[in-house]
Formats: sequence, structure tokens, C-alpha cells
Amino acid sequence: MGNETAGIIGNNDELIAQVIGAGKKAGEMYHHLPSLPECKEAIKSDVADLLNSAGRAASTITGGLFIGEFIDEGTPWAHLDIGGTSTAEKASGFKPKGCTAFGVRTFVNIAKEL
Repeated sequence: MGNETAGIIGNNDELIAQVIGAGKKAGEMYHHLPSLPECKEAIKSDVADLLNSAGRAASTITGGLFIGEFIDEGTPWAHLDIGGTSTAEKASGFKPKGCTAFGVRTFVNIAKEL
């Protein structure tokens, strides 16, 4: 997703919208990725319960779906892929050079709404 936007995938549109909204207020952008059946198929294995890596193709989506397999049925969840946003080569706005702590500001906003 690049250095400015994190991918988000989950099983609950309301939770995802809450995270995206809190992120907008924080200046942290997220893009909702689809939970495609083909991607879920990619983490199936002939020799294990699941593959922990389905390869490079759709890795953000399959990574989120992998995590979702360990969440109790009916529990809302969201996976934020902050790999590209977690560090910055130069300071920009509120983000310092180096570790950006991307996502923290989003979750502070969510906590304030509770």
C-alpha cells in the first residue's frame, strides 16, 4: 500500500469503518481490502492446518485471513498491515524519520470514543 496508507482487512464492516474514521482524524490513512474467497483458499494446506504464508500475491489479505482463523467465531476483528507505514526515510508532518508508530494515533482516537 506504500508508505502513506495501511491496508485493513477484517470480518466486520462496522469495526473497519470505525478504524478508518479514527485514522482519518489522526492523519493515518487506511484502505479496506477485500476478503476474497480465493485468498482464503490460498492459505489451505495439504500437510498443515493452514499455511502461514501463501506467497507474495495478496500477502496482506492472506495474512489477515490467517490471523482471522484464530479468532473466536462471531468476534469482530481487523488486521492492519502497517509494514509500509511503520518507518519513514524522512520526517513529514507529525511523522518523524525512522519509526513512525503508525496506528497508535488511530487507536488513541478509538479509545477516546469508548
